[in-house]
Amino acid sequence: MVYKASDWNVYLYTTAAGSFVLDTSVLNGPDILGSSTGSNVKQTSIKVADIIINNGSEISQGVFLNATPSTMQLTVEKLNATANDLNTYYPGRAIYVTLNNNFTNTTGYPLTEAGVPNPVTETLMFTGYILDSSMNYDPNSDIATISIAATSHSTNLLNTVRSITKTIGGNKGLTIFGSTVGSYNWGVNATVSATNGELYTDFNLGDMYIPSFSCGDDVVVDTGLGTVIHTTTLEYYLTNWSNTVSTAAYSYTDADISNVQIGISGAEHPTNAKLTNTSIPAQVIEIGETDTSQTAKFIYQGSVDVQNTTELTAIANKMLSMTKKIAPISVTIPLAYTYQATPFKSGIDGHKFSKLAAIGETVSISSTKLDISNQLMLVTGRTIEVTPDLFSVTYNLWKGF
Repeated sequence: MVYKASDWNVYLYTTAAGSFVLDTSVLNGPDILGSSTGSNVKQTSIKVADIIINNGSEISQGVFLNATPSTMQLTVEKLNATANDLNTYYPGRAIYVTLNNNFTNTTGYPLTEAGVPNPVTETLMFTGYILDSSMNYDPNSDIATISIAATSHSTNLLNTVRSITKTIGGNKGLTIFGSTVGSYNWGVNATVSATNGELYTDFNLGDMYIPSFSCGDDVVVDTGLGTVIHTTTLEYYLTNWSNTVSTAAYSYTDADISNVQIGISGAEHPTNAKLTNTSIPAQVIEIGETDTSQTAKFIYQGSVDVQNTTELTAIANKMLSMTKKIAPISVTIPLAYTYQATPFKSGIDGHKFSKLAAIGETVSISSTKLDISNQLMLVTGRTIEVTPDLFSVTYNLWKGF
């Protein structure tokens, strides 16, 4: 199959024909207020100029990773545009971006009014809702450039407040396929309210798990006919990883790479760790080098909800096990140029596209010039960028402990 930038399509949530939509429908027009609430998704006729999709997260201090929703910046062009065209991209409107790679879509979303997958041969690369939009207009060419910022539906999930009951000594881990993972326990008896994002961030800090919101649609899928939350997906994509992993899903060499960033940080060779117990703030431990008279003290600092100082110490020791090493921080891979014959593989979120790794997968980096040979790295985030000429991905990488 030959890749073309025009293979990317944009779909928007739309109400059933005849339904009045505030700020979109015209007064005294044909749309009726209070009519049918049915809905579907509809492909737009806009020309995609640029797409940037961000998934995953960067790791702070080489250790801490927050649960972060996917985002998208979309630039489109429209001929004979008017100011009212901007109303088409109103905040809160569901938006889908697909790649036509002849993938047979059997996932059930997006849906047409008839309730069948639409489109049937495209891979869903992003689903979410519009945050804001703006338009630049050139009166000489009569072309408008519309910029759209969107976030995945996982934003709503992460911001949802839930009530949980903590019991002293009760395991705070998650149940994955019937088995509980997580080595630590709650420190108090209490019923508390917290967002899902706060709970997952706390869990990840203690156990060094990497959450993957691979394309947003993996977590929450808005079919246009109602929102469906995949309750097991957050658990499924949590990955406990270290540099003892011996195999890579994808290997990249100088021939594949257009840019690689390497670095070495004091945060990756810590001399000290200081942790506070969220449940019992009086419990604070600091281990490692304490004499700062001669050398700077590189410190991991954080707060985690655990049972006692024994568990705080165990987490701190894990942080101090980081090894000093020059390693890739990010790497950019050109995936396809326009009209290049490009193999695609099946996969509902596009991570099976040739050489496109998913968050949580291990990749191997080799560069003769940089004296890097088969360095195994974990993908913790990725940025997909589409221009008229190129489809590329930049990975955020982590070398592990």
